[in-house]
Amino acid sequence: MPKKDTISHDGQVVEVLQDKYKIKIITKSACSSCHAKGVCNPSDQAEKIIDAVSVHKLELYDSVVVELEERLGWKALFYGIIIPFVIMVSILFFLSTRTNELSSALFALGSLIPYYFTIFLLRERIEKEFIFTAIKDTKRLNKLNLTQVDTQFGLE
Repeated sequence: MPKKDTISHDGQVVEVLQDKYKIKIITKSACSSCHAKGVCNPSDQAEKIIDAVSVHKLELYDSVVVELEERLGWKALFYGIIIPFVIMVSILFFLSTRTNELSSALFALGSLIPYYFTIFLLRERIEKEFIFTAIKDTKRLNKLNLTQVDTQFGLE
């Protein structure tokens, strides 16, 4: 059961490594759970593979709940969106009075290259900080087992 201060997604183990697991999660847009989703864009789901650790012994194709502390989600938002936005807008405003608009805009966009390159160089350190935890989804597992029993005995 997910804790209150965590971000969680249902997933499935797709690879078992020595000290971690590769988990497939399917992210959905807000409208993908709508009853009229067939009328809208059908590509509202994205499949992602993430690395996670677990205190449980997981096997291939196990159903899991992947959790990340909520504070780390906010930190990722800060690193990935807020800081680059502040850098870009600051440079844009600073240069808008000194050069033409096109040069200001191009330089503001170009200023993100060193920022994201630095993030790329620090990726191993960042990966150590952002740890996903996989918890065996026993509720879903019990439901799957009951479905298998119903199918086996013709009770569906």
